[in-house]
Order: sequence, then structure tokens, then C-alpha cells
Amino acid sequence: MVEVVKAAKVLKVQGLFLLRSAIAVTIAIALVLFMGVPRAAADDNPLGPNVGTAFLNALGLNPTGGQYDPTLPFAGPSQGADPAKIMNGVMGVGQTALGALGIGGNSASAGAGRPLVYGRAAVERVIQRGGTQLGVPYSWGGGTVRGPSGGVDYDSGKVGYDCSGFTMFSYAAAGVKLPKYSGDQYNAGQKVPVAQAKRGDLLFYGPGGSQHVVIYLGNGQMLEASGSAGKVTVSPVRTGGMTPYAVRIIAW
Repeated sequence: MVEVVKAAKVLKVQGLFLLRSAIAVTIAIALVLFMGVPRAAADDNPLGPNVGTAFLNALGLNPTGGQYDPTLPFAGPSQGADPAKIMNGVMGVGQTALGALGIGGNSASAGAGRPLVYGRAAVERVIQRGGTQLGVPYSWGGGTVRGPSGGVDYDSGKVGYDCSGFTMFSYAAAGVKLPKYSGDQYNAGQKVPVAQAKRGDLLFYGPGGSQHVVIYLGNGQMLEASGSAGKVTVSPVRTGGMTPYAVRIIAW
């Protein structure tokens, strides 16, 4: 019996060593890939299609019409060559495996107070996917991870997006499934002071983010499904009623 226990411990240690080695090698590869990601250049278009599209096309990806799995909160097996997805996949697999070995490992979940995804390329995917919906009507209660849908109440039968339906659709491009309600989205990632908001962060309005949510583009502009404009549009950032914190879903 003693020999069996010793053998089990040896296998556990060896498995941990191999797992850590594999994670280290894969993360190193991902970091090397990240070094080639270009920084955003000045562009008249706040959606910045040039930088993100060129990079993703070079990887054989389609940032505006590519496939994604809306059922997964993180990048999964279909990571392809995107270094952001490689990094996210490695971290998720590593945490799960370590937990299975009984030596820790954290389950990744929304509201954990930290970003859900890592990588500038992921930010550009979100913004570019949202940008494909410019001009789509505003519809209260409308929008899913797959696209516009019929609204509710006074917008019943009107196909489009409300603010949180639009952000949910946009973030699905990075493999993130946000909650439908804006107040829940306010608790979905890492809160940062609004003054420190970066491109791709979510800005909120009303108590606990209950009234409105938008995607911050940088340079004083935001991408939103606007009730007042009646459509998906790019608008100057409004400060009235804004919550003191932005929410960072993607860190870069």
C-alpha cells in the first residue's frame, strides 16, 4: 500500500512538472507573437480598421465575419493562430488541470474582478465587429450574441439592439459572453477609474450601470446602441450620469 501511495505521488509531481513546462513553452510562444502586434496609429476612423484588420488578416483570420463560439466565456479549442486566444486558452487549461491535480487552480468566471481576456488583437476584434452594425436600429431589449433581434414592450417586433445587447454581440467576437443586463455587465470584469479607461473598456451610466453601457474607443469617442440617436453609432463621450468606474473585459 505504501508503495502505491508513493507511486501516485511521483506521478502527480511528474504530471505537474510536464504541465508547467508545456504552459511555459506555450506562453513564451504567445509572447513572441505578441511582440509583432502593431500599436494603433492615428486614424480618422475611430473604429481603427487598418491596424486590427491587417494583423488579423496576416494570421488568416477574418475580424468582421469570422466564426466564434458564443457559448464559451473564454477562447476555446478553436484558437487558431491568434496569440490572444493562445494565451487565454493556455491560462484556462492550466488552471483547470492544476485544480484537477488538487493543487489549486482558479475557475474563471464573470465578476471575478479581473479582465476576462488578454490582448490588443481581441480589443480590435470587438470594436470591428461592433462597427459592422453601424446604423442598425435601436430596439429596447433587442440583440443577442448572434446579431440584432426583436425588442420588447414598445419596441416589440422592432429588430435591432439595445445598449447591452449591442455590447454582448460585440464582445462575442473575442469569445466573451457578457450578461444581457447592463447592471450585470458592470460587475463582469475589472473596475478601473474612468480617467484610466482604455480603448475597448465599457463605460456605464446610472446607478450600478443600470441605465446605459457603451464601448470606449479612445480620443473622447464611444461606440453605442443609442436610444436618443435611434441606432448604433459613434458618439462623443458623455460624462453626465457616468459611473465612477469603467469595466475592463480585455486587458492589453
